[in-house]
Amino acid sequence: MTAFAIHDFAEPYIRLKARHHLDEKRLVIIAGGLGKPNFSTDSAVAQYADELQCGIIFKASTVDGVYDRDPHNNPNAVRYTEITYKEAIAQDLGIMDTTAFAMCKKSGIPIFVFNINNLDRLPQILDGDHSFGTLIHK
Repeated sequence: MTAFAIHDFAEPYIRLKARHHLDEKRLVIIAGGLGKPNFSTDSAVAQYADELQCGIIFKASTVDGVYDRDPHNNPNAVRYTEITYKEAIAQDLGIMDTTAFAMCKKSGIPIFVFNINNLDRLPQILDGDHSFGTLIHK
């Protein structure tokens, strides 16, 4: 689904239709953000997840989770298997833009950060396997 009219690519985002897909146990992928200026794709994800009452956000990244410092620049970076919103904010880990992260914290929706090269492991993630990334929660 997408907020932009790209009929050959995806159906338009309609909240009730998206909720219906989720109720039917379908995976819903929403592309293109909110279609409004000043909102990042991170903010869009947080907004859609809250609006659709999602149980978790999957954030595919170039690294395999959340680290105490940038693993691209520091070989001694340590990956967290799980971390709270409060800890992530206090350590300024830069997981998502501040607005999006605050929205996730407020709505209480956990975020699972994993490597985009592990998309084939989505069934494991859906089964609750968070061993190969980082779970962020209350």
